Amino acid sequence: MSQANKPPIRYTSRDFDSIKLDLVNFIKRYYPDTFKDFQAAGFGSMVLDSVAYVGDILSFYLDYQVNESFLETATELDNVIKIAQQMGYRYEPNKTSTGMATFFALIPAQISSTFESGAAPNYNYAPVLRKGTRLVSKSGIPFILTSDVDFADRNNEVVVAKKNASTGRPIEYAIKGYGRVISGRLATATKVLGNYKPFQEVIINDNGIVEIISLFDSNGNEYFEVPNLAQDVIYYQVPNNGPDREFVQFMFKPRSSPRRFETFQNSNRLVVKFGYGSEDSLATSEKNILPSRITMDLFGKNYVSDTSFDPNTLLKSGKFGVAPSNTTLKITYRTNVDANVNIPSAALTTIVDKQVKFSSLASDANTRAGVTTSIEVTNEEPITGDISPLTSDEIKVLAANTFFAQDRAVTANDYKNLCYLMPSSFGGIKRAAVYKDHRSLKNNINIYILAEDRNLNLTTGTASLKENLKTWLATHKPINESIDILDAKIVNIKIDFVAVAEEGYDKSAVLTRAERTIRKYLSENPNDIGDPIYITKLTNVVNEANGVADVISMNVDLKRGLKYSRSSFNLAGNISADGRKIFIPKNVIWEVKFPFKDINGEMR
Repeated sequence: MSQANKPPIRYTSRDFDSIKLDLVNFIKRYYPDTFKDFQAAGFGSMVLDSVAYVGDILSFYLDYQVNESFLETATELDNVIKIAQQMGYRYEPNKTSTGMATFFALIPAQISSTFESGAAPNYNYAPVLRKGTRLVSKSGIPFILTSDVDFADRNNEVVVAKKNASTGRPIEYAIKGYGRVISGRLATATKVLGNYKPFQEVIINDNGIVEIISLFDSNGNEYFEVPNLAQDVIYYQVPNNGPDREFVQFMFKPRSSPRRFETFQNSNRLVVKFGYGSEDSLATSEKNILPSRITMDLFGKNYVSDTSFDPNTLLKSGKFGVAPSNTTLKITYRTNVDANVNIPSAALTTIVDKQVKFSSLASDANTRAGVTTSIEVTNEEPITGDISPLTSDEIKVLAANTFFAQDRAVTANDYKNLCYLMPSSFGGIKRAAVYKDHRSLKNNINIYILAEDRNLNLTTGTASLKENLKTWLATHKPINESIDILDAKIVNIKIDFVAVAEEGYDKSAVLTRAERTIRKYLSENPNDIGDPIYITKLTNVVNEANGVADVISMNVDLKRGLKYSRSSFNLAGNISADGRKIFIPKNVIWEVKFPFKDINGEMR
């Protein structure tokens, strides 16, 4: 028995015209005597058009669905977001602005019968403006104070505000303090949950949510936000009571977190998702753990934990966390309802609720009330950070970078960036340099760091700062690498130059401009650890000052003394053969500590 031949079908024909043409050719070849109605107005032509129409639509939706399944070809924003989230990207549609605000308070002077009466503020009545205080700009944009403002801090700027007309003694002092603010207002949502349900989801219909601040159930149990439910370790922040608490406010304290949740956000709602464990199956309660046994962490509100996933270091908390049931959830979140939350300088003017705390020695209620009333706020610099909504193309780029980074410190730049990304409440890293230790038999990384003192000068890091940084980096580093955190050495230098002024210019004015120009250059171009001293650049900077004809000499030398670094370095022995630059070791940084004192010139 012979096998029937299969009619040829062109599967590459997918649009209306090509499908109809193939149908016409197919009919003419296989049904020449049965079907002959090919007129444009005939019934047969209508049937062919209908089939070609359906085929064209099916082809279109097939192409569309395939394209929307891949990040590079997807066009719909929701699909781009879903694919990006699968690659580890966290979509945050609502942006915030943040910056420093300046606060003023009038504090009474000390009162006594001695001659020195009024010579200093009475710090017993210097309050602490608590974080959480609400503020409003001139345009009505709300802000929240995120750090305490301590007016009793001796580093604050103090000026006499009011004097006694007859004696001339100060009566009141104005104290200037700083605090960080962030745009938005706090809101609360309550959700009533019934019987146990695995992977319980709670939806908050608010399109302005920026972050969840806290989540409690009616039994007082707190739930912590994690980037994925597989992570059960957070790093809680506790006050640092050590001698360096002035520079490092908090310490990392790791603890297990069986009660946790993750969030998924789109343009109009926020989904809060819990695990599938129940209270009855809770294997471990929240307890402190040893940091050396945990390598995970992520960033939260008053706690920090890791954004990476390491299955080798999970705690036995079970079932991706506890799903709340038969309770009422109270969710506190920060939301932005304004289209643009950036404000210019001097736009933050109103304190809505002054949350103040006085010392127990501030016994007079009227004085406390007067000080509270006197507190004012402004912003000396613009408060920015809000940007226009991300486009699909921008999300694609960010998702690709997130996927390849894998939230791991692999290169030296990865480690360096992580040093700067550590939350400032755990200590600020001003400079960092990362090098592979080739002398070590294991994969050891040497990280040289420097902090900043109250006078904004470079200084070595404290023990608490190094401990926090070590814990922070341990949550991102590969398991086969070790880290040594070391102090970089500071070399203080002075700059002396001799230049010639152009004819007709006042030499004194030209010298002032030249010194000011070089100070500005150093402030706008801060050097890093290991950067050489470019003598030619310093020479060119002086030459660019108005009125300078030429620079005769440019000398760089060490500056030693009581207020300077004790580190010694042979500058003359490390100058290049052409005299253009001075080489600096990779663990050393040079600094002009006092620019107005250590930069001197001579104008001829």
